[in-house]
Amino acid sequence: MAHKALIRVLRTNLRQCLRLRQTVEARDLLRQLEDEDPLSVETRGMELELLMAEQRWQEAEGLALQLTRLYPSSARIHSLAARIHYRRKSYARAAEHFTEAERLHPHWRSRWWLGKTHTQRGDFDAAEALLVDVVREHPEAGIDVAWLYERRGEPEQALRQVEAYLTFRPDDPLARAQQLRLRATAAAPEDLVDEVETLQELGEEVAPEMLPAYIRRLIETGRGAEARRFVGQRLPQWAPRVAGRVAWECHRLQAYDLAFNLFVAGLPAHHRDFKYLSALESAARHCQRSAEVVAAYRSLVGSNPNLHGRIKVIERKGRS
Repeated sequence: MAHKALIRVLRTNLRQCLRLRQTVEARDLLRQLEDEDPLSVETRGMELELLMAEQRWQEAEGLALQLTRLYPSSARIHSLAARIHYRRKSYARAAEHFTEAERLHPHWRSRWWLGKTHTQRGDFDAAEALLVDVVREHPEAGIDVAWLYERRGEPEQALRQVEAYLTFRPDDPLARAQQLRLRATAAAPEDLVDEVETLQELGEEVAPEMLPAYIRRLIETGRGAEARRFVGQRLPQWAPRVAGRVAWECHRLQAYDLAFNLFVAGLPAHHRDFKYLSALESAARHCQRSAEVVAAYRSLVGSNPNLHGRIKVIERKGRS
């Protein structure tokens, strides 16, 4: 009886440390729990949770593979494995495990995460069926419904969802940023351009969330020279992630010279994103500026050794 009581206390304390992200204390408690109860699914699951809390994602993925085979009937293990795959952007595998977790133990959080996963995979109808049902009882899921509609190209619908969510969580900074972005996207081209130009005349900063839509509107309405001038004057002050978001809009509209400059400025925040690197290299080829990509990659290989391989490919193509 005393042994079982000790295990319960260790589990309770470990859960609390994991919830508070106290990973050093959690690691010590896990060692004690492994001494007392090494083979139980609860102990192994907490081991997996700790790896996640420590952001040791590659190790966590390996352990998740092992544990789903050892404990195939544990909804908790499948749910944790799914979140790891989601974090690693392995969305097909995440969907498999969220689906199995829901089959084993139906729960609205499993359906919520499965809906989010479908959105990331681009399966918008499946995502909508799940998320719209979840949000009726759990308004905290509203931000993900908004993201679904934004991804599907329905900014007005997305804006309604994010505004409903903000009545529930009015101080959510990400939701506020999404609201600004969606208002800019949904606005008529002339209204958005007028609003930004009014802000400039008043000497006020344009919100970063408005910039991608503003630059897109300028290019779409034949005012590319203004877009280039606007970006050229302000790009040195933009954060890399802002530059990256604007770059995508320019790339989609085939304004490759502008996209290239923006992609390079955003590279420090995106140098592990395969799609981003491919788009940068594509823009560089259109502008015959691949040598500048090589120089930019060389400045970042200390942070991302995988760039060595891309440098070799670019240089080999340049010689052929």
